[in-house]
Amino acid sequence: MSNKIIQKDFVNIRIVLDRSGSMGSAIKETIDSINTFVKDQQNEKVTGSITISTFDSGSIETPIRNTLIEDMKSLDYNFLNPRGATPLLDAIGLAINEHGSKNVEQNEKKTLVIVTDGLENASTEYTNKAIKQLIENKTNEGWLIIYLGADHDAFDQSKNIGIEYDKTLHYSKRDSNDAMRATSRKVRDYSKGTDPRHIKYEEFERKESFKNNPDQEKNGDRE
Repeated sequence: MSNKIIQKDFVNIRIVLDRSGSMGSAIKETIDSINTFVKDQQNEKVTGSITISTFDSGSIETPIRNTLIEDMKSLDYNFLNPRGATPLLDAIGLAINEHGSKNVEQNEKKTLVIVTDGLENASTEYTNKAIKQLIENKTNEGWLIIYLGADHDAFDQSKNIGIEYDKTLHYSKRDSNDAMRATSRKVRDYSKGTDPRHIKYEEFERKESFKNNPDQEKNGDRE
């Protein structure tokens, strides 16, 4: 089976970023990693746009919306002000519905990158079942959907919402840069025509993204 799909030059990226209180332990690492992701996309000359939504139990906001990759500036540390609990399902549901209903370019590719350090504990609008159905639908439509999880059982949570192991990365907050570099490579490959069904995190990327965790023996493997 070919690893290629019909070439579409423009990739529309949505990052769903956890802003709950526990992210306060890694503001610098998180912001630096997103800046790394953007810079890598720019260096690879990826044509597309970036939207970033942040979420906590106080609100779900979209401070960056449909900004062209080439026009993206570095975020400062004030961008992330952690507070509250984790309405992960609501944040994903809102992001998918907005991302699916608005195109920046015709025939664009859609990418969703979820970044969180905790389990769902505050959603009121969406259930696991509803999000799983949405993710399965969008995956079948050709979206690239990625889950980055720190400080929790990332594989279990991503599986519960329909994201496969190959596109789930369990990372250490201290290795956020490596996790985002790995993710940048996935998005780059997708933008260049690789079939999203064949995109996966490699073992070396899992190890690089978990090398500074006290429980190093787990190094991002399936639990």
